[in-house]
Amino acid sequence: MPMIDSEAVATYLEKVRKKNPLPKMVPQDADLYNLMKKRTDVVTIGQKAYRAPIWVRTGGRASMANFNGAISLGPGNAGLRKEYTASPYPLKYAKEMSLAVEYHSNSPEKAVENLVESEMEDSSKGVAAFLDILAFQAGNGILAAVVSGHTTTTVVLDDARNFQPGMAVTCYTSNQATQRSTAGGVTDVEVVSVDYETKTVVFSAAFAAQIAGDVYCLGGLTGATPVTVAGIPGWHNGAATGLVGGLDRAAYPEIRTPYVPAGSQLTYSHGYQLLHKMRQKRGKDSVKKGLWIGSMAQWAGLAESATAIQELEGPANHGKVPDFGFDIETDGQFCGRPFKQCTHAPDTRLDYFVPSAWARLVVEDVQLLKMGTATLFPRYSTTDGYPMSAYVWYLIWEGAFMCVDTSAGGYVSSLVKPTGY
Repeated sequence: MPMIDSEAVATYLEKVRKKNPLPKMVPQDADLYNLMKKRTDVVTIGQKAYRAPIWVRTGGRASMANFNGAISLGPGNAGLRKEYTASPYPLKYAKEMSLAVEYHSNSPEKAVENLVESEMEDSSKGVAAFLDILAFQAGNGILAAVVSGHTTTTVVLDDARNFQPGMAVTCYTSNQATQRSTAGGVTDVEVVSVDYETKTVVFSAAFAAQIAGDVYCLGGLTGATPVTVAGIPGWHNGAATGLVGGLDRAAYPEIRTPYVPAGSQLTYSHGYQLLHKMRQKRGKDSVKKGLWIGSMAQWAGLAESATAIQELEGPANHGKVPDFGFDIETDGQFCGRPFKQCTHAPDTRLDYFVPSAWARLVVEDVQLLKMGTATLFPRYSTTDGYPMSAYVWYLIWEGAFMCVDTSAGGYVSSLVKPTGY
């Protein structure tokens, strides 16, 4: 009988490519969060809600006057100042591995990379990406809605971009009135894998009674109508009712954010309409100091329409044809203002972001959790209490995003995602 491969494997030599052997399969972008780190104020706060003074409305009694004689000039008035409030929220990002992994990869002679160092580096990128996801949150923690597969662990969602393998998520009814749980009563499950192409996510367990239309939310939330970190959609709100920063938009219409309801794919008309509304409400400065924050899909749709126009009509006065083509690595311009393409930005919304109107509130900035001098924490057996040959470490962040002038920016809502994206 012939020799088979398993009988000869002991004689084989193994060669490993050592140059960039393990490229990151899922790069974690943090476009908006990195922008906010560079261009917004950071305020160190305590656990209590932070207060920021705002000028709600101007004052001054303007009228015609008669300066001839003893006619009273009448009373005057002044502007109205109130204060916004924002509360910090804690976030943890945990990594875990066994001692054997560290021992077997702690030198170049044993492995192609030091896995502890690699996981540490990946942690810092992962937590930045998670904060970027929070920066696009409305404050309710909703990540996506269920489309199908709700009776299994493999679920198709309306959008998978906010899911990362390993993260914890929970599930609520569409109005977040009821929190779902698994058959075992667990409310948090783990993301096993994400297929971004088909918007399919595999979870570690299925939620009982889940139906199409339910929403997946950030893990760690509990109770009905949960509240968490509010990003741009949480502060940029043009609704006539509801609270923003603790103030009632119905009582103070001046704090409503200017917006344009599109109902279609993004066009230049939407942008100019919004800039007009912003300038009408707050003057030129609100337009000069900002930039567009939007999804790559909406930018690609704009690039396609602009390219089609230039190809049909050509440049004026026989000039050189400009290149409006979509470059995923380069931020372009829309309606004369910079356009920042963001990985986690929703396709149905485009925001005009004014960095000077924003602040990052920080109780604890991103860092390793320390207890005394320890940053690595051993695992202990639940049966006999002895240490296990594994340990865990945590990156932590506690804070909030805050817009101290919600009428300075603006947004285009109800956008339709370009076909094919």
